[in-house]
Amino acid sequence: MKSAAPSAAVMPADPMQGALRVLREESLNTLVRQEIERRIVSGTLAAGEKLNEMDFSSALGVSRGPVREAFRALEQAGLVRTEKNRGVFVREISLEEADQIYEVRAALEAMIGQLAAQRRTPACARCSSACARHRVSARPTPTCP
Repeated sequence: MKSAAPSAAVMPADPMQGALRVLREESLNTLVRQEIERRIVSGTLAAGEKLNEMDFSSALGVSRGPVREAFRALEQAGLVRTEKNRGVFVREISLEEADQIYEVRAALEAMIGQLAAQRRTPACARCSSACARHRVSARPTPTCP
C-alpha cells in the first residue's frame, strides 16, 4: 500500500523561513548588537576586554559591516569604548559611577511603583491577587493597563 505524502502541516518548517521572519522584524545590525550586548551584560565579555571585529563576524556568521555598526551603537549606549588606533573595548565602570547608576535606578523603580499604584484599578487588583495565589506573573489585560 502506498502512503500518502505528508501534509504541509506535518512537514518540518524550513529553518530559513524562521530566519527570514526574524530578519524582517529586526535588522541584522540590531541582532548582532543584541548578541554582543547580551555577552557584555552576562559577563561573558569582561570589562576592559578588547573586541575584535573579525572574531565576531566569524563567530556570528556575518560580514564585518554589521559588527562595526553594532560596536558604534554599543558605544553610544555606553557599553563599549573605542580607542583610536587600538580598537574597541568593553567599558569599565568605576565604583562611583556604579553607585550613581543604582541611585538613579532606585529612584526610577520607586516612581514606577507609585505610578502603578495610582493607576491600579479594581480589575487590576483582582488580576494581581489571582496571579499571586497561583504564583504567575500578572500580564496586562484590556481592563488592566
